[in-house]
Amino acid sequence: IDAKTNLPAPEYIPPPNTPAPPEVTSDTHPHEGSWYKGHTAHFTWDVPSGVLNVRTAFDRNPLTIPTVVYDEPIREKTIDDIEEGVSYFHIQFKNADGWGRVTHFKIQVDNTEPSAFTITETTLTSAEAVRTFRFDVEDMSPVDRYTIILDGAPGIEWKRTNEGELYHTEALPPGDHTLVVTAYDSAGHSRTATLTFTVASLPPPRLTEYPDRFPSSVTPL
Repeated sequence: IDAKTNLPAPEYIPPPNTPAPPEVTSDTHPHEGSWYKGHTAHFTWDVPSGVLNVRTAFDRNPLTIPTVVYDEPIREKTIDDIEEGVSYFHIQFKNADGWGRVTHFKIQVDNTEPSAFTITETTLTSAEAVRTFRFDVEDMSPVDRYTIILDGAPGIEWKRTNEGELYHTEALPPGDHTLVVTAYDSAGHSRTATLTFTVASLPPPRLTEYPDRFPSSVTPL
């Protein structure tokens, strides 16, 4: 009995003298590392001389071997009704010596705005003038920037440089303040959250010790 393994299937090894992997481009999803809106993807490629057949596939597996064969080599393919998340377009050429190496073209689709966005204040005391906030966003694609409006002032753009980084305001005067933050994900969707908070006034100083007599050079207030 063999133990169950989660190792991926080995990549296809083509016979000698078979075609090179196709060079695929997409006008709908040009960059494999980016996220895009939309349910349709369009792919194109050149067919070198000597290629007899083309086969393709489209799924969630990064190493799938294509199975749909085109006896007359095609030069483009449109995929409709794509689900959200990461998918792969697979394509392979065949010549007289056999099937060549496979190209796996990754696309990332996000068609919905962030499902939740909360602002949490992490400042230790209400009297602190500089306030600190944590932004928590639930979304398919990464959130890469925020627009922050404080007390109705013109918005500023803020980007995290590290995971879990907190946002710090400038020193604020005592009173009530309103923070309005819009989060933008990598596909261009957005969601806005609002938080009202108060900066407490410091109590006036109270004298607890003072001398009975003042030197003549000191003028009492």
